[in-house]
Amino acid sequence: HGLYACNIFGIECDQIMDEFGIDIDIDIGVDMFATSKTTFHNLSKSVSKTINQSYYQGDIAEVTLNVNELKRRRRRRRRRREKVALFIRTHARFTLHLRRDKDMRELQKRQEEMEAIAARERHEQEKREKEKDFKQLKLEYDKQIQECKEQFAIALSQERERFLRIVLYGPTGEGKSLLANRFIGDDSEEGEQGPFVPSDDVHSKTQDIKKELVPCSTRYKYPFTVIDQPGCFDSAGRDRYHINHLVQFLRGIEFIHAIVLVKSFASPRLSSIYQHMLQCLQDTFGRDIWKHVVIVVTRVDSFSSVHKYTTQLRSALLQTLHLTEQEAPFPVVCLNLKGQYVQPLQQLVNHILPTIPSFSCRQLRSPLDKLQ
Repeated sequence: HGLYACNIFGIECDQIMDEFGIDIDIDIGVDMFATSKTTFHNLSKSVSKTINQSYYQGDIAEVTLNVNELKRRRRRRRRRREKVALFIRTHARFTLHLRRDKDMRELQKRQEEMEAIAARERHEQEKREKEKDFKQLKLEYDKQIQECKEQFAIALSQERERFLRIVLYGPTGEGKSLLANRFIGDDSEEGEQGPFVPSDDVHSKTQDIKKELVPCSTRYKYPFTVIDQPGCFDSAGRDRYHINHLVQFLRGIEFIHAIVLVKSFASPRLSSIYQHMLQCLQDTFGRDIWKHVVIVVTRVDSFSSVHKYTTQLRSALLQTLHLTEQEAPFPVVCLNLKGQYVQPLQQLVNHILPTIPSFSCRQLRSPLDKLQ
């Protein structure tokens, strides 16, 4: 039993035999571990007998191993083994739980990542759909806005074209400013109470372009704008400056309806200066402007000879400008600005001007443009 216990607890047989002075065959110890429990008890008895016979003759008669100590050692070893096994099982369970928790965390993390990816994809898809819807809606709104702009432009053009625009044109001293005052309703004896300043001598009074809006009234069926500008052959010699200024002004308002060519009844002939003025008018506005020219003859003293005068004047204009009646109808209105002028002006505004289409002023050429 002692040898068995010693081998169980890792004590070498040689050490125990040297300690007790035992000299036995080592094969007995070897065979002891290769036998069953019953054989072990038989061998232990033989070992004990051999030990008793091998001791020196003296005070020690026999050696008895403490079996209780061996049992305690076995119990301690068993408890240690149980503790180790418990530790191993606990450690295995703990490791398993840790691994399982780690796997669960990794799985949860992967699930969260997949959900985040899916959420981002859904967000991107919704964003693309919203952008597509926004673009489609923007195209529709742009189309509607463009249609509204076109309709507004048409309506504005129609509304603007309802306001007739006439430009008074002629040499200085022919009565343009006085005619403008009569247009806007100045019925004073001299026609000097209006915003336009007529000249009573050889010096020009009008040096800047001026316009006045005449609304609808009992006298006129249509609203119109009268534009007065410095006369040609200005006494200060600023004709080119006035023409450049007039072209710039008319480009700004974009269109007119008619140019009222003012001609005094007192000078029936077309002088070379007057012909030069007509040529400058054609160079500035173009050849199509003659379809928009209305001739107003002022200072008529005797209306009996008006028909003959207007016929000769129209023929002289067509011959001078090399035009036909289709290219230049030249409607003529005769009046006396200090006498009979209301009915001729009503005829001009209510009947003649509405039949004349608008004339675009975007392609006008001033003397400055020619120099450039």
